[in-house]
Amino acid sequence: ATAPPAVAAGRQTRYPRAVSALSRRGDLLDVDVERSVWTRGGRPLGGTLLRFGFAAVFLMLGLAIAEPVTRIVFIVSGVAVLLGLQPLMDRRLEAMGVTIAASNRAGASKWLGALDKQRIVTLFAPHAWVALQRGRLHLVLGNGRAAAKAFADCARISGQTELPALVSGQAHGLLLAGDRKDARALLATLDGKGVLSPRDRLDLGVALLEEAGRSTAARAQLEAAREQLGGH
Repeated sequence: ATAPPAVAAGRQTRYPRAVSALSRRGDLLDVDVERSVWTRGGRPLGGTLLRFGFAAVFLMLGLAIAEPVTRIVFIVSGVAVLLGLQPLMDRRLEAMGVTIAASNRAGASKWLGALDKQRIVTLFAPHAWVALQRGRLHLVLGNGRAAAKAFADCARISGQTELPALVSGQAHGLLLAGDRKDARALLATLDGKGVLSPRDRLDLGVALLEEAGRSTAARAQLEAAREQLGGH
């Protein structure tokens, strides 16, 4: 049944982020991490050498040429490559991540097999970014344990082991894999910090259903999830 206009409007006003997330992805599988997180940690050595190599060539040519205008052009080009190539590649990777996050099962299977064959990935993708995308793709494919491991790798590489989005992704993966005990432990950590998302509440409610005498607590989490998701 459709909620009355006033109720529906109230839900959207109260939970704009939940409704926005729902419009982006109806299956609640996405794990959204900011660029400032996945750019931390190591990167492929080849891309780093390529960036410094091209920058060095331009700078040396600039210093070797006597003509002032040409010298300035080469020096500026060298500085631009040194400082601008990495942010440019990160923007392209961010756009690729948006495409990956919207993949269905067939698309996720293709992406998982092709990810390491993409030149931009093998040369410039931060290791944390690669782990994040693997986790997203494994979730879509239903490989819960592999997804949990990938999100844990992303958290470790980026140094963000307590980031709610990555902890939530790990918990969801473990729940899909049937490991409700470990999933519940992670979700309890988020609950203690007051940062449970609607999907986290749904997962916690499902996990609590297995515990004797916790049906009331499970029901409270499931009701909260239903309310926040606007009748998903």
